[in-house]
Amino acid sequence: SSVKDQEFHTKKLKSYVINGIIGKYYGLPEWFDTKGKLKEEYKKKLTSTTAKPKPQISITKKGIHSRPKAIWAPFVLNTIKEHNTLLQWKELTNIAMKKFKVDYNKANASVLSSLNDQEYHTKKLVSYVINGITGKYYGLPEWFDKKGELKEEYKKKLTSTTAKPKPKPKPQIAVIKKGIHSRPKPIWAPFVLNTIKEHNTLLQRKDLANIAVTKLKIDYNKARESVSSSLKEQEYHTKKLKSYVIDGITGKYYGLPEWFDNKGRLKEEYAKQIK
Repeated sequence: SSVKDQEFHTKKLKSYVINGIIGKYYGLPEWFDTKGKLKEEYKKKLTSTTAKPKPQISITKKGIHSRPKAIWAPFVLNTIKEHNTLLQWKELTNIAMKKFKVDYNKANASVLSSLNDQEYHTKKLVSYVINGITGKYYGLPEWFDKKGELKEEYKKKLTSTTAKPKPKPKPQIAVIKKGIHSRPKPIWAPFVLNTIKEHNTLLQRKDLANIAVTKLKIDYNKARESVSSSLKEQEYHTKKLKSYVIDGITGKYYGLPEWFDNKGRLKEEYAKQIK
């Protein structure tokens, strides 16, 4: 059973985060007090084995700055504060590319990782979804009321900068332009879902992106971006997909909800296919 499964489903493990150190530590539930704080005896053991991180400087390699992971959390948080409005990951990625002189892939991966960490773990950010607009917006917790609703002043700022959703487009046919198919966005949700069904096994984002490149004749970056957006939408909003993590393997696997049992664990027949 994976660490994620034992933390969120079977509750046999609890996680603990130390400021300045990347990644979570895992221990038994009884090592934490009733308020969820790590008991002093275990905290001492941990701090005695963790060296303080050394300050890092950016080093230029092949024209791209290699920057320490620790910069991304404050960069994301401070950028949202400076703009004083909710921002999407793609806006933060574009700002990061200009500020740090890094390529899209590096900026995108780092921003997404930091947003995920600050929304689900440190709780320094809260996400907000607008119907008809792909992707989440992120803002500070104090911008939301006690019921979790976005306060009116921030809602106005947001709606003034977001165009109203366009009416549903008429069915489009792929048009070849410079060897690349221009295809309507609505194809991505059924493409991702049907591809997983056809293969009858869990697939990763990179698997789906590679299949899209071959099948739809588009470039890899476009395929990966579209697949990633569709996977998020179908996991968190429409709930048509569930994700699964294997220890030691980077990236999530995605499958149909009926491939998991009522405790959220992957059924044995599907677990065997990806081991």
